Amino acid sequence: MKKQKIKYHLSLLMGLSLLACSAQLPPSDFESAIVKLVTAFKEKDQATVNGFVSKKQGVIIVFRFGIFDQYQKTAILDFETPVPDYFPYYDFSTDYRVSFEPLPSYDCETFEWTKTGMYCDTTKTSHLLSKTAKNLNTYMDANISEKEIKSFEKLEKNSHRIVVCDRTEGEFIFYLTRLDKRWYLTLIDRVTTDCSS
Repeated sequence: MKKQKIKYHLSLLMGLSLLACSAQLPPSDFESAIVKLVTAFKEKDQATVNGFVSKKQGVIIVFRFGIFDQYQKTAILDFETPVPDYFPYYDFSTDYRVSFEPLPSYDCETFEWTKTGMYCDTTKTSHLLSKTAKNLNTYMDANISEKEIKSFEKLEKNSHRIVVCDRTEGEFIFYLTRLDKRWYLTLIDRVTTDCSS
């Protein structure tokens, strides 16, 4: 009887472990959305990239102007008119294989990533946008409403950050968000590798 109880608990524990592991794996349409968007962005295929932008939500670009991070919402991306206008969208190289693991970090002293490739960590939530808005309110008297900040937090909660980086300082850092049963490009991070401040 004691052995049966132990076997039962072990199999229950193993089953829960497998369930927990599978909960961190993204759906296959998520991975294909990442690859399709990265391919389009690399090829500067504006129509396909803008097909990932929700008409309702738009896409938010976070960038640094001076010492403060800023953001700008836009309805479409235009490769000829980047946001900000002085910072073109650089090319990057990739093998189009997504690794679902902890994201690399960028070192402003060496100007290098801790690892290169295409990464997404589905177990973490980035708060870059809401933190940027709160900092603008605190230090720049930006007067961003609490309602807007809450909407940013909700967006972040439903988003995954993807980092594509190579050894030649090429990168594309973006967020995909599940809205209305499909994946949308909701944010582009242009501050992580900006070591100007």
